[in-house]
Amino acid sequence: MKQIVRIFFIILSVGAAMFGTYFMYVFAPQVNAVKSIAQLAPDVYTMTYRGDYGFADFLSSGGASTVSAMAVYIGKFLTHGIIPMAPAEEPEQEPFGCSSLVQRTESGICMGRNFDYEHHGQTMITRTYPKDGYASIATNSILFLGYGDKWQPADNIVMRMPAVAAIYVPLDGMNECGLCIADLIEIDGEAVHQSTGKTLITTVAAIRLMLDYAANVEEAIALLQQHDMHSSMNVAHHFALCDTTGRNVVIEYIDNQMVVTESMACTNHRMACTSVLQDSTLQPAITNSNQRLKQLLAIQESHKPLLNSMQDVAFEGWTRWSIVFNPSQKQATYYFNADFSTPYSIQL
Repeated sequence: MKQIVRIFFIILSVGAAMFGTYFMYVFAPQVNAVKSIAQLAPDVYTMTYRGDYGFADFLSSGGASTVSAMAVYIGKFLTHGIIPMAPAEEPEQEPFGCSSLVQRTESGICMGRNFDYEHHGQTMITRTYPKDGYASIATNSILFLGYGDKWQPADNIVMRMPAVAAIYVPLDGMNECGLCIADLIEIDGEAVHQSTGKTLITTVAAIRLMLDYAANVEEAIALLQQHDMHSSMNVAHHFALCDTTGRNVVIEYIDNQMVVTESMACTNHRMACTSVLQDSTLQPAITNSNQRLKQLLAIQESHKPLLNSMQDVAFEGWTRWSIVFNPSQKQATYYFNADFSTPYSIQL
């Protein structure tokens, strides 16, 4: 009997070792990514992913029009269907007030961006080096993955694995070519849901698309035209973009059609034209957005340092992160919770 038990444990040990080897082989990029997760600041983490995270396959399979549909694919690809992903529900719309500004500096074109959102949650800054696209830095809100505002990376690698999905929900970023992107809520716009038979993308997937495959603003516009856009959270968004050539635009969707407007600054109201406001309760927010836009444009003309400009339009208790993207140095400098005395630099 003892001999049988001994043989059983030998077989079990060999099987476990073989499974462990298989697991490490199959999940090597994901395991290396979750092992790289480190805390940068309170409720802020960093992660580096090298290799294929399946975005090209996601697009070739038809894409998705909702975060929940994206989660189905993400779970299958990143965990090979073995590790269940947390349910991904669209976060509820909450008060917001984001701003962005492009400025020419001594080192070249730079973009400043404030992400203002009432809900806190955790932030994941990712550096991705895909096999088939451009390397990039991106900022991702864990809240948008449906994990709740209490998420913390566990010590167990398997339990950390779902955090890799943050790659799919960027809210801003910069790639190695110098393309910079920021997503901002558009208060007086309408959610877009295009249906022309093209590959489906959500707002956050669109940012990943542009970071991975667009070298400049022109290529980013062309990529978006090749896909059917669906608004995340079912609210209107617009994108602020710039590149190293000095091109800077705001991309919006009006009546399900993409509209591109040249602008150095962007806040939270429609840039292409004056909209017909259906909800008068939004007027104070639009007034505030207009004031911030005028302030940013005035600051830009005065050649005030970009960081000071973003500080001037930040909200204590609301501005979750502020960034200065510096394409020439391939560097993003972060400031959290309107504390501009403590910079955190991320190098691509």
